Amino acid sequence: MARQAATTIDDLPDQILGHIMELAGLDHGRIVRLVSKRWQRVVLSEPAFWRTFRLTTGRQGQPISQQQAWLLGKLRQLSLVTDWVKEFVVPDWGGLEAAAAAGGLHLSNFLQACQLAMLNRGVVVEMDLASAGVVPEAVLRQLPDFPMLETLKLRSSTLLPLATAGVVGRLMQLRCFRCHAGVLLSAELADSVHTLSRLTRLELTAAVVAPTTLQQLTCLAQLSHFGLRQTAQSSARIPAELPLELPLPTAFPSLASFDLYAARGIQMGDAQLRGCNFAVGQHPSIPGRQIGVLCIGGISTMSSLQGLLAALLPAGKPFSYLELEHCQLAPAALRDCRLLAELPALHFNSCSSGGSVAAALDPLLQQAGKLETLSLTGSLGALSFPVSLKTKTGLKKLRFRQNRLEDIPAGVYLKSLELLDIGGENLSHGILPPALVAATSLSELVLSSSSKIKVKRDDIDNVLAEMPSLRRLVVGSATMTAVVAQYIQKAMPHLQVKRS
Repeated sequence: MARQAATTIDDLPDQILGHIMELAGLDHGRIVRLVSKRWQRVVLSEPAFWRTFRLTTGRQGQPISQQQAWLLGKLRQLSLVTDWVKEFVVPDWGGLEAAAAAGGLHLSNFLQACQLAMLNRGVVVEMDLASAGVVPEAVLRQLPDFPMLETLKLRSSTLLPLATAGVVGRLMQLRCFRCHAGVLLSAELADSVHTLSRLTRLELTAAVVAPTTLQQLTCLAQLSHFGLRQTAQSSARIPAELPLELPLPTAFPSLASFDLYAARGIQMGDAQLRGCNFAVGQHPSIPGRQIGVLCIGGISTMSSLQGLLAALLPAGKPFSYLELEHCQLAPAALRDCRLLAELPALHFNSCSSGGSVAAALDPLLQQAGKLETLSLTGSLGALSFPVSLKTKTGLKKLRFRQNRLEDIPAGVYLKSLELLDIGGENLSHGILPPALVAATSLSELVLSSSSKIKVKRDDIDNVLAEMPSLRRLVVGSATMTAVVAQYIQKAMPHLQVKRS
């Protein structure tokens, strides 16, 4: 009986072979095309490999001849896979132009690529065009010819061409527009954006935002994310003392998240701040569920925290975590803040007050009746401890970092704690506070990043051993000696000691 011939991978149909190559991943799948002409044909006809196409000159620092050869190869490759390309990326048009000019690349071929003529205009849905100089105007003028284009990313380190505003205003199908305008975000470009009625995501960045009204952006009924970053303190166009006036996030009908920053300040109603952002997602302070996180930085003037929160928080979104960073806090502005009543997590980072920060914190802690997580970083002095914190019940996580506290006072707040972080520059006397024995529910104690705290045998016997729920101790490299580490292993074998 004749032996049946063995089946090899070459016997597989092209479709199955292409699927196998796809499972190998983009990098490996593209490499295997070098095996044979058939495999090359299969790879070039597999759409999954070519959804995103990056047109570059290869690695930085290569000789110009190698850059030219790479670019020629990429152009030939693009001509073969153009029907599959949905996302077209050019990290640096200036680099392409330099390689073409210095390497003697045939000008007509290069201009054809620059003008996007090699792309299938009915397929491309996303473009990412960047330049260390200026994105060519000839390229931008081709964009309205792509009817399926939904995402456009423009990045320039200098200036965008004058035609940019007119071109963007014609891209009515855009859903996502990200623009790094370099030196200046012109009033004309800002004005053209508000006509893009299908936008769901808008991100604008520039060193200077030209004086213009951005209030009209609130007419974007489908906008779910708005980002704006102004990075220069001042310029010849704009005085340093003039803050950037932005529409209130609550004025956008569908806004779910935002990220706003201005180096010269933002005017939000009667409050002036440096930046703010809000998003719903995972956060380590409350693991295991989606929470709404609001961060506000650089408040210099504010008449009412309640008024500011009401202007910032999108309707219908959870509000679970509030972070105030580098803020000037007046106690009067923190009173009567009803939005804190259900807040589970609060973080103060390097905040200050006209008087005592601890005194300013008191009204907040009194109003946050359901607070479970509190973090205070660089905001308290050696003898400054919020009075209302001592009587706070229900706290599960408490973090003190870089506060230079002399001691951790006794109080009912310790009883419910599950995590306590007193690392950093705290406890200059170097002794574990005796009050910690009241933390009967504490399972994790963090003492890391401290040059002050030195755990001794007496601390183990009189404090740590008296904490029945303690299971994890995080220490720094100098927190305890090797002898003390051996002692704690014998005295508390159930305790996991981690050095960080």
